[in-house]
Amino acid sequence: MKYYTTDKIKECHAPYNIIFGGRSNGKSTAVCKDLIDAYKDHGECFGRVVRYSTDLIPSAMQGWFGSDYLIDYVHEKWNEQICFNGSQWYFTPWDVEDPYSKAAPKEYFGEIFVLSQEYRYKSSQYPHITRLVLEEFVLMDI
Repeated sequence: MKYYTTDKIKECHAPYNIIFGGRSNGKSTAVCKDLIDAYKDHGECFGRVVRYSTDLIPSAMQGWFGSDYLIDYVHEKWNEQICFNGSQWYFTPWDVEDPYSKAAPKEYFGEIFVLSQEYRYKSSQYPHITRLVLEEFVLMDI
């Protein structure tokens, strides 16, 4: 089975990229892998934009990086895991007893922003963020 990669779209060197596709061909996983690699290779942090505060369900946000492929990729390459807490994604060692405790080592690499609360954000608060991701599911009858 062939899965989506971002290789072709990167060749365009466009300031903005838009990806359309059917369900289950790996777009989210490919984008998440690129975010991981951009941070680990170049220190580039990301922001994910969601529409409503109800989109902040921790299990859904944790699940964004929760595919078996991404879990194995991060574990095998850096012996770490990705966790989501509050409004942030971070790396923590694979073998840490409680990755959500305040004492656990955390390496921040992503933040979430809610469009319905845009008045709370100023770009100058987030100078470390170099990539923004908006992922929407659209129903289409063709």
